[in-house]
Amino acid sequence: MHKYVSYQTCQYHRLGCYYKLIIHQRLYGTRSGAYHWKTYAEIGALVTAFGSGLVKLATEHTQQRLTYGTHWKLALYSVNREEWCIAEHGAHAYGLASVALCNY
Repeated sequence: MHKYVSYQTCQYHRLGCYYKLIIHQRLYGTRSGAYHWKTYAEIGALVTAFGSGLVKLATEHTQQRLTYGTHWKLALYSVNREEWCIAEHGAHAYGLASVALCNY
């Protein structure tokens, strides 16, 4: 019998390995004149901080403990930028589903 593992959990575990193995490699960059890059280790720390903040907010708001399988969702509305990626990875790190919203 196969155990069900969500896409969000798989994606975070795959990236989590990279956060630990290739910590000094560049992952995301922003440009204001020249590019400023963040490494896997820096992004991993931001992902953990954002995801744990989401859990804290949800727990305080609902007075219930947020656990895997509670079907919490996060809607993200942003242009393509590193903060959007960090928010999505942070949601996946704690078992939240994310939905990208856009206006074309």
